[in-house]
Amino acid sequence: MNTHQRSYRGEQDWQAIASLIQADTHFYHPIDFSWRLCSTSLEDGRNAAVWEDEHSAMQVFAALQFPWLTVDYAVHPGVRTRELETAVLAWADARLGEIAAETGDHFPFNVSAYAHEHERIAFLEGLGYSRWEHSLIVQSRPLTDLTCPPLRWLMALPFARLTANARLRRMWRYSGRPSSPRR
Repeated sequence: MNTHQRSYRGEQDWQAIASLIQADTHFYHPIDFSWRLCSTSLEDGRNAAVWEDEHSAMQVFAALQFPWLTVDYAVHPGVRTRELETAVLAWADARLGEIAAETGDHFPFNVSAYAHEHERIAFLEGLGYSRWEHSLIVQSRPLTDLTCPPLRWLMALPFARLTANARLRRMWRYSGRPSSPRR
């Protein structure tokens, strides 16, 4: 199946993105992706891209997520190939190159893979990605007897991380947001 790339259309694409994410069993952030779609990164439409088939059906959605320094992408299982994933990652690399040229700042970006996905890890390493030894380890627990911290504490965490690091502050400014909270 042939696909072609087009620009991200914001909210107009959200329903198709939701359907694509439900179909993609390899997508790493299905639960929080509606929140990720509201990221300041996507206020600049150049930080996301869509690939469609000849019938204008969305087959791939990719987004650069600056708050998490990740490239998120979902691919419809019917068209998933290493060649298509390579094209998606090439788009991300090109966009990051544009941003580096505009800002004078080079920073790492991450692509997800589970530890048991040996073939995917080898594929990503073949593209020049390396394991980040200080990466997040995902753990789970049942929701029974779960005590939740106050919501305002949870909402402050991402911003606290962004304001704590000068490099992230520059990216925060680049994404169109002020470098410090509005008072």
